[in-house]
Amino acid sequence: MAKYVDGFVIVVPKDKAQEYKEMAEGGRDSWMKHGALAYYECRGDDLVPQEMGGQKARAFTEMAGATNEYYVWFVTCYPYLELSKARLRTFLNQLI
Repeated sequence: MAKYVDGFVIVVPKDKAQEYKEMAEGGRDSWMKHGALAYYECRGDDLVPQEMGGQKARAFTEMAGATNEYYVWFVTCYPYLELSKARLRTFLNQLI
């Protein structure tokens, strides 16, 4: 089955990480209730870029404008969902 994935990178202050996790749990519960097939949140802890093909890579922290006081997360408002079709995603967005 083809899957549609929707996600983005956000920056969360380290001193607000617990508040973010609590908020994200509510989002997870809501999306799973409305048909998400999977839910993932990923916080970067080793974001030092490696050289690729002779090109200088940019770090996620640099691209996101994060300083040492911030965590960089790969999330969505409804973190990293795999949905069966893009149409279903649109429908679920309307519900939530």
